[in-house]
Parts: sequence; C-alpha cells; structure tokens
Amino acid sequence: MPSQFCASRSLPNFTGTVLDKNLKLVAVLGTGAFGKVYKAIDLDSPADCPTFYAVKCLRLQPVGSHQRQQQEQEIRYHLAVAEDPRVVSLHRYFTSGEYLFVVLDYAETDVLEVLANEKVFHRRPDRVKEAFGEILDGVEALHRQGIYHRDIKPDNLLCDSDGKNIRIADFGLSTKKIRSLLLGCGSPGYMCPESLERSHPTALEGYSPKDNDIWAVAVLFCNFVAGVMPWQKALVSDPAFKHFIHHEDHLIHDLGLTKETNALLRRCFHKNPQMRPTLAEFRSAINAMERFTLADPLPSSTNAVTSNKQPMEGGSSSSSSRRSDGSEEEYSTPPTSCMPSSPSQSQADASARHAPKSGRTRRFPRRLFKAKGKHTPSPSPEPNTPAVQIERRKRRSSLQLLAKNLGLSW
Repeated sequence: MPSQFCASRSLPNFTGTVLDKNLKLVAVLGTGAFGKVYKAIDLDSPADCPTFYAVKCLRLQPVGSHQRQQQEQEIRYHLAVAEDPRVVSLHRYFTSGEYLFVVLDYAETDVLEVLANEKVFHRRPDRVKEAFGEILDGVEALHRQGIYHRDIKPDNLLCDSDGKNIRIADFGLSTKKIRSLLLGCGSPGYMCPESLERSHPTALEGYSPKDNDIWAVAVLFCNFVAGVMPWQKALVSDPAFKHFIHHEDHLIHDLGLTKETNALLRRCFHKNPQMRPTLAEFRSAINAMERFTLADPLPSSTNAVTSNKQPMEGGSSSSSSRRSDGSEEEYSTPPTSCMPSSPSQSQADASARHAPKSGRTRRFPRRLFKAKGKHTPSPSPEPNTPAVQIERRKRRSSLQLLAKNLGLSW
C-alpha cells in the first residue's frame, strides 16, 4: 500500500482544541487517506442555536513540493465552485504550525449512509429523480467551470438525513486537464475502463476526466436504483463486467432493471466514450421513465423532476492520481463526512412475467450493507455465471467494508 494512503495516521488528535480563536473541534467525523475531518462548533454562535462546521485537517506539505501543489489546487478548485448550492461551501482555510485546516459546511450525513435506509429511495423513482436532479446540477456546475471531480461516489456526496440537499464534497483529486495520461485516480468501482488500464486503445492519447465523471454518475445511479455496485472494476478481468459486455440483458437479470433502464445504462457504459450520453441527455432519459427496476411500483401518474437550473454541458476533462515521483497509483480521497399515463393491464401483466420470482425478491438499497439471496441464472446459457456470483459477493463485501469504515450498521 502506498505510503500516502496512511498519511493521516501520523496526524495527532485535535479534539478539544480551539482553532483560529473561535472554532472548537468537538469530535472526529472521519479519517481518510490524507487527513482527518472534525466536527467543530463556532464559539461565537448563540449557545441555544450553535453553528457547526466540518474542519478538514491536513499536514502542510513543504513549499514547492508536488504534494503542496496538490493541496493548494484542491482549495483553489473548490473555491471556484463553492458558491454553487450543489457544492459544499468552503468558508475559509488557515495554517497553524505544520497543519492546514479547511473550514467547510457541516452536513448531517452522506449519500452512502442514506442509501442504507430503504425508506428514502427504495422503490421510489420519484425520489431517485429528485436526488439525481441535485447531483447532476452539481456535476454540471463543476464542468461549466472546467473542473472535473474524479472521485464522485456516495460518500463524497453530503446531504440531509432525509437524502435531500445533496452537495458535492472533497476536491482532492479534481483537475482541469482535458486529457489525462495518468491512470488509477479515484475509486476503482466508479472509474471508466480507459482510466484504469494501460492496454486500453486510448492509453497513449489519454482519457477524458469529464467522461470519467459521467461514467461515475452512471455507476452511482446503479447504487440508487439497485443498491449494489454493478462490478468491482470496469475491466474484462472482472467477471461481472465481462459478463455485462457479452450479454445485453446482464443488468436486467443481475440488478432487476427494467428494459428502459438497461438500455440507458448500456449507453452510459458503452466502450466508446463518444457513444455515451451527456449529462443533459442522462437527465432527460431518467425523467422520461416511470420506474427503474421491476420491483418499483407502477404509478398512475408521475411528474418528472427537473433541474433548478438549465442543463448545460461544457468544459474539459482529465483524471488520475499520482505519487510525488509522478508514477501512477490507485487511491481515493477521504470523505468529508414528460411522464406517460399508467400502463395498460397488458403492460402490467408483461411486467409481472419478467419480474423476479417470489424467491428472488430483492430489497435493493439494503444490499449496500447486507448480502442478497442466491442469484438464479437467466434462462439463456451463461457459462460465466458461477464466476459472476462470486464477483457479486466481492462487490457486496467491498461496500460492506466501506460502510464499516464509516461506522455504519448493516
């Protein structure tokens, strides 16, 4: 494991310390690869209505070093979009001795934890649309400024306890590069194939971090509607991804998706980045669907959830993580905490025929933290099914480990 991955272990515990005259650190919210995040109270705020912040602590790197440039870049890019309502506000930053402190909005929770609550998004396509309206607003705001996040995932999306008011956090891996030659930046499960392997056809010319963000949004959509990662890595060495490549209906059988949702995700996960939808096209597609999984209810009527902003596309892209010597490595940054009418009866009957059988009913979001039942193979020949089943267990285990690291019960 790279030494940077354990950098936060050398940081002292500042709980109880008063910083910058009025910020008292009262608890550790989380520890990541490079720093710790504390809950802080503003001592100047009213005692009966205190103001809380999240304070990120990093060891200040030597002037002129690559690591110092990365720290300065993280703050600079975050400040460029901090006024957007779909981005966590950065209030100020300061140094004290050999440490850098960044004062951010305090959030009740993050999307990863909310996904564990089946009452929030489970079988509620209207709520999924609302949440993705906010997420897409945030990603589009970054892209309009030519900033690409490169680590979009549930625990880097902060929100209220009811799953609303989603905001993007953690700009530690963000970039303004249009093309990137460095591989392995971000969280592997959310990265596009061209950002993962040197043997990819685009390896010599680099890949687009903007496209990588859009791929991550599509994987995130799988988290919301099915409660599971579609694969561990988008590589042919991953049995689930290989099975997806060779079987058109893989996501229907594996995640219980509708044909419309499957068609959208097959576009999102197309091997050619030029064939993938834009964020605006992705928004339009999900708003045009009544439901996303075969387990979702058949609504009599649904209103499409639209953006608070006009959908826009623009900017550049790039993606990767790097060591101080410029070599490549994989790591992730720490977390800071319209519609048609009701279908006819014949359509409903057809849906029932394709729905998972009673013994295979899946309570999707809980699968982020709890193993699902044994998967029944689809009727068509699937020689790789045993390997895919093993892969699913690995994917569930990785999410369970992530949940444990965040102190969640499952």
